[in-house]
This record gives sequence, structure tokens and C-alpha cells, in this order.
Amino acid sequence: LEIDLINALSADIDLSVLVEAPETAAFLAENLKSDLGLYVKIDSGLKRTGIAFDNTDIIREILKVAGTSSHISLRGFLTHAGHCYKATSAEEISRIHYESISRMAELKYKFRNDFPELIISTGDTPTCSMMDDFSMTDEIRPGNFVFYDLMQWQLGVCSANDIAVRVVCPVVSKQIMRNEAVIYGGAVHLSKELMIGPNGKKWYGGIVLPDRGPLQPFSQGKEERVQLLPGPSHSEVEDLPIKAGVSSGGDQGKGKELHEAEAHSNSLSGSSSGEEFPGGSSPGGRSPGRDSQGGSSTDAQWRISGNTWVAGLSQEHGIVRGAFEEIKAMQPGDLLEIIPVHSCLAADLAGHYLTTTGQVMSKMGRESGVGNPES
Repeated sequence: LEIDLINALSADIDLSVLVEAPETAAFLAENLKSDLGLYVKIDSGLKRTGIAFDNTDIIREILKVAGTSSHISLRGFLTHAGHCYKATSAEEISRIHYESISRMAELKYKFRNDFPELIISTGDTPTCSMMDDFSMTDEIRPGNFVFYDLMQWQLGVCSANDIAVRVVCPVVSKQIMRNEAVIYGGAVHLSKELMIGPNGKKWYGGIVLPDRGPLQPFSQGKEERVQLLPGPSHSEVEDLPIKAGVSSGGDQGKGKELHEAEAHSNSLSGSSSGEEFPGGSSPGGRSPGRDSQGGSSTDAQWRISGNTWVAGLSQEHGIVRGAFEEIKAMQPGDLLEIIPVHSCLAADLAGHYLTTTGQVMSKMGRESGVGNPES
């Protein structure tokens, strides 16, 4: 179904694909018109896709078939040890890491004589963040490594200070009698990934709030984002334990241009009480990024509230539920900064990125309309 696109892309870029079936390799060998790299997808323990690492007969057949094409360049063996996301300790992550790369190294050794140039490609954020020894692999691909999120923090992979993304959502309604606010930020913006928060409730996102001084109304207007986020902070926080449990929801939708995944650089830090997430310091005053006189400030601390959270999602709206004083401070039109449970999905759904210095970073294909719902 994608052969025309593969031929078009491979004519212009250095393109590689993953293959796990001899039939796929044969189809490519017969229909390719441009040069293409090929990795054999290996299942090193996740049991989702890929050929079992010890099924050398199928692997050899794929390599043999692919080798008949002058357009195919055999690159190596690729795996993703995604089962480490279900680990409950650093020791278990370490065990999965060494088990996975050892299996890949063994596979490379078996084919060293016939295919000496094949490499080993591995990659998952938990092991790439926590492990130091990658001597048995040739390349790593930790996709979530650039942003991190609440899920990675919950696993103990990163500190709150490392989380480098937020989704900015406007408040559209407040139901103070229910201690709830409604944001324009739903499943099509945040995805339906959820986790069990420190209060034992299902969280679809964390809310960033000021950490000191009286809680002021949240900042108004998209035009103030540059002032809201004048730059990263470098203070550190001590991480606190959080209840385990991450699960995924349903299908994801399309992102909207109104929503911005903010590319922070080490911007979440600060202090928190035992009832709160370890929070972040984002330079600013008593309301996000502003002091009471309207000027920017650089010494205010921030936290991810343990008492107010994204408690539910519909397609385009989210229910923020929590502490009376925190909900009371929210007004329609205010912008809330949401820490996503899973930044991979949220970042993919976002229309563009906005950095802490105010730079708007377009996503690949957005200018041409590729991937836009309107195109």
C-alpha cells in the first residue's frame, strides 16, 4: 500500500524500513525503484512485533531475499525493549536492558561471517536513561528522551526537573460548586493515556501552579506566552514516590493548531509538600510568569499540584478537578499548563512547539498541509 510513497521518499532521502516477514522483503525486492535501507525487526522480549530473536531460519531467509535486490542495503537488526515500561524497579529495568542487548549481540555474532556489516539498533527511554553500558549495541533510539513526562517520572527514569514539555490549554468553563473547571484540551490533544496520581485518582495530566504566595488568577491570552516563559530555571527538586500504575486509553485523534506543546529545557524544578507532585520552577511571578505589577520575575517557584488534576477527557475537552482555592483562581480564558502523562502522544497531536524563549517551532509537514485535518 505504501510502495509508491517509499519509492518517492527514497529517491530524495536516506530512507530505511523495518521488515519482519520474508514476503515483505520479496515485495520490496521486486518493486523498489530507488535505494532503500532495510532493518530486520527483532522481538527481544516485548512480544509485540518482530521476529523472535532465536528464530534464525526466518531471519536468514529475509536477509537472503533482500540480498537479491540491487536497491536494498542491509543495515542490521533493530529492536525495541518496550516491556521495560512495565518494570517496577531499577533492577528490573537493568535486567531487561542486558537481556535484550545480549540477545541482539548473540544474533549479530551468528551472522557475522555472511553479513559482517550489520549493526545492532536498540532504543527505549527507560534503559537509555538509566543504563551506562551500551558496548554491545551500535546505535540507540530513545524517542521519549527529549521531553520525558509523568509516566517516565513515575517509573523513576527522570526527575521532575527533567520533564521538558507542557500542553497549554485555555479554560472554557468553571463549575465551582463541583470544584471543577473545563479546558479546551481533550483526548485529541492529550491522548487518553492515564496514570494513578499521588491522590489515588486517575490522572490524564498534571496541573502546573505557583508554589508560593497567594494563588492569583491565571495568565490571560495567547499573546503573553513569551512573557509567561522567559527562560529555564536550574534549581533542583527532590523527587517523592508516587503510586504505581500506568495504563493506556483508546484511539488518538488529530491535534489542533491552538494547542502548543512547549519545549522547555530543564524548566520544571522547585519544591513541593508531601501532598504535591515534585513541582517545577518556571521563572515568573505569582501568576504564571508575571508578578503582581505585571512585570516578569525570575525567582518564583512552581509545582505540579497534587490536589488538582485532569480527571477526565472527552474528544476536545478535559475536566480539571481538585482543590477549591485552585479551581476558584481559574477563569474562562486563562491558560493552564498541563504536564502530559505521555509526551510522545501529546507532542505528536500538538500543532506546533513554543519554546521558553517564545520561538514557534513548526512541525514537519505542517507548512505544506501534510497531516493537517484541513488538508
